[in-house]
Amino acid sequence: MTEQPMSLSEAVRVLAAWEREHPHEAAVARAENRAHVLEVEAEQYAHELAEQLWQQRGGIGGGPTDDDRAAADRAALAVLKQALRDPE
Repeated sequence: MTEQPMSLSEAVRVLAAWEREHPHEAAVARAENRAHVLEVEAEQYAHELAEQLWQQRGGIGGGPTDDDRAAADRAALAVLKQALRDPE
């Protein structure tokens, strides 16, 4: 017999119960999730910024240079540090 998938409301209830029973683990999981989201957003921001820097130089060549990427990485790191200091 095939198991039926859990409904969204049932999944929310199960998760809420687990968080009540395991508050420390839930806090760690939320922090890890936030760190992952910030990492992905910082990487995306750096990529987009490198493209913008390249375009500002006229878009000549095959794409962003190492200097463009390094500048974008520094800017993304600054934004990431600020986000970690000022959590939402």
